[in-house]
Amino acid sequence: MLRQTVNNVVIDVVVTDKYGQPVKGLDKARFQVLENGVAQQISFFEEHQAEPAPAAPAPLPQLPPNVFTNFNPTPDMGPALVLLLDSLNTPTADQAKVRMAMLDYLKQVPAGTRIAVFTLASRLRLLQGFTGDLALLKTALANPQSWPKQSHLTDDPGQDTYAESMPGPGIGASSGISSADVLMARFVGDEQDFRMDQRVRITLDAFNSLSAYLGALSGRKNLIWFSGSFPLGLTPSIPVPQGLSPAAFQTEGLSSGRTYDEELHRASDLLELARVAVYPVAAGGITSPPSQFNASQANNGALHAPNVTMNQSAHEAGDELSVHSTMDTLAEDTGGRAFYSTNDLAGAIRTISQLGANYYSVAYVPVDRNYDGKYRKSIVKVDSPKVKLDYRRGYYADDPARTGADKLAHPARTASVLLRGAPGETQILFKVRVAPTEGAPADPHGAGVRYSINWVADLHGVSLPASANGMRHGGLELVAVAYDNEGKARNSVTNTASLILKPEEYATYLKTGLQFHQELDLPRGLIYLRVAIVDTTNEHAGATEIPLTVVPQPVKAATAQK
Repeated sequence: MLRQTVNNVVIDVVVTDKYGQPVKGLDKARFQVLENGVAQQISFFEEHQAEPAPAAPAPLPQLPPNVFTNFNPTPDMGPALVLLLDSLNTPTADQAKVRMAMLDYLKQVPAGTRIAVFTLASRLRLLQGFTGDLALLKTALANPQSWPKQSHLTDDPGQDTYAESMPGPGIGASSGISSADVLMARFVGDEQDFRMDQRVRITLDAFNSLSAYLGALSGRKNLIWFSGSFPLGLTPSIPVPQGLSPAAFQTEGLSSGRTYDEELHRASDLLELARVAVYPVAAGGITSPPSQFNASQANNGALHAPNVTMNQSAHEAGDELSVHSTMDTLAEDTGGRAFYSTNDLAGAIRTISQLGANYYSVAYVPVDRNYDGKYRKSIVKVDSPKVKLDYRRGYYADDPARTGADKLAHPARTASVLLRGAPGETQILFKVRVAPTEGAPADPHGAGVRYSINWVADLHGVSLPASANGMRHGGLELVAVAYDNEGKARNSVTNTASLILKPEEYATYLKTGLQFHQELDLPRGLIYLRVAIVDTTNEHAGATEIPLTVVPQPVKAATAQK
């Protein structure tokens, strides 16, 4: 696995022609990398191409009840795709558009595409872990958590904004602006600042959580962020209340003028360490220019003067340009691309999926190896005419030991395969039977149920080298973690096995598999049981996730004593 630190910078480069199609077959000699204007020597180069869609796989044989396997008849294709539905920053009508676009995309998704679905409201939630099972993805989008919902921190078009809901100076009021009007304007501005700050903080927390989660998974990940607005890096914008002049509104202390550029770049840096390319998509599609005469706009007692309406139109146009700039900045900072000039949201997903699956990875050891914490600008050039490049534009040269980035770039193998919703692992194949333990004592409080986990592991994927006397030596770690519906680990069990097998035992287990037994108490309700087996010699692994509805087991009547 290719590792990234400040002394081993990895850049994923998407190369497209003038028609937007991936340019394939370029070699290392065509690429040049500069850092702060200084040429760098490329130490690693690899091309990644989307593989042709596989033929329809033969259906798996019917497994007995309560038996599961990590075998996947359709091989994983390309980088993992993450869909983020943002209801925190998106009007409800646009949320519905995004949901319909996702369902439309699922009708034509290439086989083997691994997709995870997250939602963002008051916090980040995993709606569906990585899967290529279209039925599971459609079920996730039918979950009420994915339905459109109005955020208390944003205004919805078609309704009064927070500022418009406040009473303004009435018709016929005395000339001039009273001190009460100015105080009200300050109050509205402070409230708008507060709500914007909350949106930015929640969004930043969500992206930092995504970095930690996705950073534990190997390879490139493409994050599609559907949103109606992109608050990161924006200065809170407060509309001028009707009846007040801009000069009277812009009083000392009204707006803090907060910006979040540093936090945005830090979040982008963590996303890059996790090899996540962000593709912001405007959930509302192409917006029509604002009208000077809006019959739906509520009249709160103030006259809709033409100059006020024109100022508002200019303000809205400026906001849209600012949003587009933020989208472009976030995309460029992470190697993605912004989409805000299309109403075909499903088509945007397909385009992003194609772009993210065809790319080049280049790595270099910087000439300047000092951890000075400064931002270093990266420039990639390709000797090919009329091409467009999408790649990370730079990074902060922070000490990974101080920032914790080293752990993000070097996740523990066992921890990564045990993440709730992570892709399945198939290097070590297994079957596992998961069912309530027969004869287990009932929990007196009725809070949990004892489950048995019976493994049959295929040793063909396990490293068991033979010693001089023919004995086979190796080691396995078997782990099961129970997650609740909120993604919180509720219980777990871990066992290690040191394997010393005679030649005849090894030959037998190659045919029958090696059996293991574990027991774990599971809490009542919906549980996601993550089971994994890891080869401690070479870190090969097998893993899958099993949804379980845990209910109390009936107590069998005691045998009558004679």
